[in-house]
Amino acid sequence: MQINRKLGVIHHDLLATQDLVYNVCEFDCSEPCLEVQNAEYGAYLFQANTRLIRFRVAKVTPSKVGQFVTLWRRMEDGTTRPYDGSEEVDYFVISTRDGNKFGQFVFPKDALLQYNIVSNNGSGGKRGIRVYPSWDMPTSHQALKTQNWQLKYFFEIPLNEPINVDRAVMLYSQ
Repeated sequence: MQINRKLGVIHHDLLATQDLVYNVCEFDCSEPCLEVQNAEYGAYLFQANTRLIRFRVAKVTPSKVGQFVTLWRRMEDGTTRPYDGSEEVDYFVISTRDGNKFGQFVFPKDALLQYNIVSNNGSGGKRGIRVYPSWDMPTSHQALKTQNWQLKYFFEIPLNEPINVDRAVMLYSQ
């Protein structure tokens, strides 16, 4: 991925992902395109190894365990709706940070369809979700259940040591 760092418009989590994951795994990535409607969540659209990716950055919220991220599209009439399974996208990649902890959820569209996060032919879906990285310790039954399935799609990105390349390649190849 060739990114013009002089522009200063690419979110630092996507730049870190390029350096620590995509370059290390030798992924062939297209130039990221900012999704203005979700820019608050570091939203970009790009390809990695011919797979179409919607990238987001989750936010820590002060009152609840986990991090929140939006997954919606604004329609021409101004309303918002969840992404749909019929839309061209292969993965929703959600970057998470908490202090010096950094990681990513690499959700295949089919997994989000299965958990009713992406709508199915306009039915169901969610406009936002809470994600629970491995370092979070949720206490509610529902949050633990959610974390359990989400961690199947998660990998940590150490800042001072090599990533688990095999896991990263596996997640981006599902």
